[in-house]
Amino acid sequence: KITLSSSQKNALSSASSYLNIMAFSYSRLIEQLEYEGFSSEDATFAADHCGADWNEQALLKAEEMVSDGSNYSAMAVKEMLLSNYGYTGDEAEFAVQNCGADWNESALSAARSYMRMGYSADEIAAILADDGYTSENILYALDNIE
Repeated sequence: KITLSSSQKNALSSASSYLNIMAFSYSRLIEQLEYEGFSSEDATFAADHCGADWNEQALLKAEEMVSDGSNYSAMAVKEMLLSNYGYTGDEAEFAVQNCGADWNESALSAARSYMRMGYSADEIAAILADDGYTSENILYALDNIE
């Protein structure tokens, strides 16, 4: 049986508290714990032993992003999970595939916003492509825009 030091116990407790209030990637949880004053070793120990399912953490963050009405494309969500939140490629891909977003409807909603701003169909298609929507998403949006 392993005996934990008091600093390891405290880091584990803090890690659990953080994970109870918001989604963290493995790397961002370590950074947060270090910011709180835990050593790199204790922070890493806590991230390694806190029992977090990192795919589930990425999924929670993706669900949060797609539920706020921002009309992100799958690519945009994946990029944010990777660059802004520190998830791995596999975790980000899992989250995008399982977050329940309808990327066609997201593209349509974005297209409607751009239409209200006075953009033409060609301009909307280009903007949606720049936003990371797939050709399928763009065609759906343009076919269904009122």
